[in-house]
Amino acid sequence: MAKMLDFNKFDQPTLPLVMRDDAKTKLTVVAPSEELIERLEANIDDIKLACASKNSESLVACYDLTAELIRCNEEGIKMTGKELKEVYKVNYMMLFAFLVSYLEFVNEIKSAKN
Repeated sequence: MAKMLDFNKFDQPTLPLVMRDDAKTKLTVVAPSEELIERLEANIDDIKLACASKNSESLVACYDLTAELIRCNEEGIKMTGKELKEVYKVNYMMLFAFLVSYLEFVNEIKSAKN
């Protein structure tokens, strides 16, 4: 006899997010690939420095990485770092706040696996 497949067991952790665009776009961010998490963790000190210094060149890389993380969403909405800044009106303080929340989200996922 085959085992029962219970779709209720497929719930994955999500991070709800409301953007600052005119439509107040709602996204349900899901966990990215391990490679992307590793890139985030490897660059977190540089990200903190970029947000603190407000260095525009460094911030571009932060926006790009953050957009890549946010693109992992159930709604299938894609965005670039430039769109994150200009269309979705995310400033550097919000960028940093998202990354802190996102790291907490990732750590909760890691803890749940153990």
